[in-house]
Amino acid sequence: MKAHLARIAALAALIMVLAISSPALAQQSGIGVVSTLSGQATVARLPLPQPVPLRFKDNVFGDDRISTAERSTVRVLLGGKALVTVRELSVLTITENVGRSTINLTSGKIAVGVARRRMSPGETIEIRTANAIAAVRGTVLVVEVVGATPPTNVHVLHGLVDVSPGNVPGGPALQIGSLQSFIGTPGGFGQMRALTPEAAQALFADLQSDPQFVKGSDAFLASLETREQERAAALALVINEARGARHGSGGGCSGGDCNVVNNGITPCTTGSCSGAGGSGGNSGGAAKSGKAVTTYKNQTVNIGGDFLHVPKAGNVNLAQPLLETTATTLNVAGSLVDVKGILSASDATNPFIFLDPTTVAATSLLATSGSGSMTAATTFVQDLEGTLALTGDAISVSNSSSLSGTGAAAFLALDGSAMTVTGNILTEKGAGSTATFKATLLAGANGASVTVQKLVDVNSALLDASAPLLILSGNSAFTSKLDAVDLGGVNAATRFPSVASLNGSIMTIKSGAGLNLTGGSTAAVTADLFSLANRSVLTIMNGPLLSLAGGSTLTISGALLNFIGVGNTVSITNSLCGGACQLISGIPVFIRGGATVSITSPIKNAAGNTITYSSPSAALVSVAGGQSTLTVLGK
Repeated sequence: MKAHLARIAALAALIMVLAISSPALAQQSGIGVVSTLSGQATVARLPLPQPVPLRFKDNVFGDDRISTAERSTVRVLLGGKALVTVRELSVLTITENVGRSTINLTSGKIAVGVARRRMSPGETIEIRTANAIAAVRGTVLVVEVVGATPPTNVHVLHGLVDVSPGNVPGGPALQIGSLQSFIGTPGGFGQMRALTPEAAQALFADLQSDPQFVKGSDAFLASLETREQERAAALALVINEARGARHGSGGGCSGGDCNVVNNGITPCTTGSCSGAGGSGGNSGGAAKSGKAVTTYKNQTVNIGGDFLHVPKAGNVNLAQPLLETTATTLNVAGSLVDVKGILSASDATNPFIFLDPTTVAATSLLATSGSGSMTAATTFVQDLEGTLALTGDAISVSNSSSLSGTGAAAFLALDGSAMTVTGNILTEKGAGSTATFKATLLAGANGASVTVQKLVDVNSALLDASAPLLILSGNSAFTSKLDAVDLGGVNAATRFPSVASLNGSIMTIKSGAGLNLTGGSTAAVTADLFSLANRSVLTIMNGPLLSLAGGSTLTISGALLNFIGVGNTVSITNSLCGGACQLISGIPVFIRGGATVSITSPIKNAAGNTITYSSPSAALVSVAGGQSTLTVLGK
């Protein structure tokens, strides 16, 4: 097991050194510098009459021809943006022009790790052989020139590489993705093949050497080595899990682009962040575990894509948290987690993502699609007193994908946090998509504030929850601009106990219903639709508490409203009835088109609490359409 992890950890050095290169490495007069040398190598350089030995820390200049001897390995850091590892008995020449670095591999084998975030717009790195050109902008790959009449083999660990024929100018390019290989064939251009985990690991068996670093202060070197060990462990974990292996745990990862995946896993390359993560937490909430794959502390982290992306063929089982932060700003262009394959968060104790506190700007927290599957045994995201700004939906489940929260804690837990979502907390759409929650979807406590379009928007998918979708306590506030929960075209298996449970908190619905069923939906609420305790306030500014239309059917086992204690207030504003509404069991109901309505005990514990209506034409419930049916059992 240790040997297996050590072999994969060696791969970490191909990527990780980029993120933490020392000032001495960065201040070079050539196009690169030798960062590691094991064994013997030579460099042929004009105007030198013959090759000379290559040494650790030597500068590498344009048109230098590097040759490695038997049992020798060389690493060259190119401008802080690419790390080239050269195997024994290899020959290559490196050149650089404006916007393009070119590695000409004459023979042998190299591995190249490219830090996408350090590439300028339009900049590329090309690897050329006698019969192929591989163009990359951010990836880790291995290129081999093999045989007597050498074809070129290109193996991609992660990222995308365009491979085109070197002897046919302007010829068509093949795009090689993560865990794929381009295998050259004699007399032909070649073909793509899948790259197995075992083969991927074996590719780096002869690309290892002992690490070397430029001399510096003892403190700097100690910090460097510690971070390298942490990064290597994190990389070993994520790569193994992404390929279905089940190996041990890793430490914290402190580079940028951590666990970003572009058709594969990209652990810790480079970015504007550095340093190890901290531990501990807000005394008012849970503490960080210290076991996360990635930790940040007092940092600004900018991610160009998704923080973690699991591709369609990926199968990831993380038995530890993915991310833990302290006093950090996290800017993610995509989702924190994007799942098109299989992702399982099997740690039932610690939140998968723990933010304490953190300012997050992202498109979404979680997106599943393309038949992907996400299972979380505990809280997916917990935030303590942070700020979250999302430009899409917080959670999106689509295209026959599935989401399952199997833990006893809320799937999203906000403690004193401020969260704004341009879209919805949960958007679920498409036949075959399912979202199930053993606990509540969203919990806000200790003054948490949430503003969204809708809490839940489900269209032709399946929602199944065992707890209220929203729980607010401790003077927290939730505002939806439209319906709080909108169900369209859902089937009879859609069920949940309650839309919301409020405890000393405020919920405001600006335009729409507390629960809206359309499109012939059939659903069940297994307890009370809303419950209010400790002077909570529910305000619906332009709509009813409940609306059914289009032949929809709803059965509520409990009441429409359950007041706990006294001093709670519900305020309803609309003019649905156009005049005095019909009273059924004492509540105003708008009925149109011969709909069927049966209501028993719609309000529990009304004494000492207040329900106000804007006018006699304001309805608490609206049921429209001849096939629509509402049954409130009041149990």
